[in-house]
Amino acid sequence: MAGNIDVDLLTRSGQRSTVNLGKYGDIPDLATSNFSILDDEGRKIPFHVINEGEENITLSVKYPFAETFQNRVFFAENESPYMVEEIEANAAIGTYYLAWGY
Repeated sequence: MAGNIDVDLLTRSGQRSTVNLGKYGDIPDLATSNFSILDDEGRKIPFHVINEGEENITLSVKYPFAETFQNRVFFAENESPYMVEEIEANAAIGTYYLAWGY
């Protein structure tokens, strides 16, 4: 194979993203406020949703470059392969165990 091939996946903000996530955190308080992660310049960073609970959960999410939210099921004890930019608040969400990763 000649030359180097760049196999890094980059977010829109230029951060490296891989299938093996390097940063994680909890997704708090979806009952009262939307959730997104912002970079130092205030741009939304795409992230994976990790459902650590024992039940599937339906969330309304906005994908990168999308203008509207879409309902998607996130399966129990699983990491979604899809990158999202924002999760919409839902007062009826109840108890959940969600994390983000990128």
